[in-house]
Amino acid sequence: MIDIQLSPHFMLSELLASPTATANGFTEQFEPTEQITSNLTALATNVLEPVRELIGMPLIVSSGYRCHRLNTHVGGEWNSQHLCEGGAAAADIESPGLTVEELYDKIKASSIPCDEVIIETNNKGAWWVHVSYDSNKGTQRGVCMKGVLQQSGGTICQADGYQAWVNS
Repeated sequence: MIDIQLSPHFMLSELLASPTATANGFTEQFEPTEQITSNLTALATNVLEPVRELIGMPLIVSSGYRCHRLNTHVGGEWNSQHLCEGGAAAADIESPGLTVEELYDKIKASSIPCDEVIIETNNKGAWWVHVSYDSNKGTQRGVCMKGVLQQSGGTICQADGYQAWVNS
């Protein structure tokens, strides 16, 4: 794969990286179509770069694009925006200088046009912020949710309103 600069601070390889895909031989994870690359470019340009500028610190992408086999393997939703279908793309992010809650709150209060902003967790105690963008939508939804860990190990998302720009 030839690496591509999607935006000033984000490379295609960052949004394709997956030790799980590598370990399981999901080679299609690292062979994105032009549409997937275009969706990831829109995400990097419209969401990831503005978030990085907003907080003044680097972002760590723990999950970006997921091929279908990877998404199934990690228990992703069947219609996950991580699949980069249609015009959608998503990334799970953290910043070393902020708690996940602080990062979520800053994005929620911002004018950055996200389709979704979700604070999520897993049964291993990891937390991250899921952000998405859909270039097929004229206006992003700005939906905000908080994931709640269930005793069974899964999470459910509870509505947490909308980004500040949606109601202004």
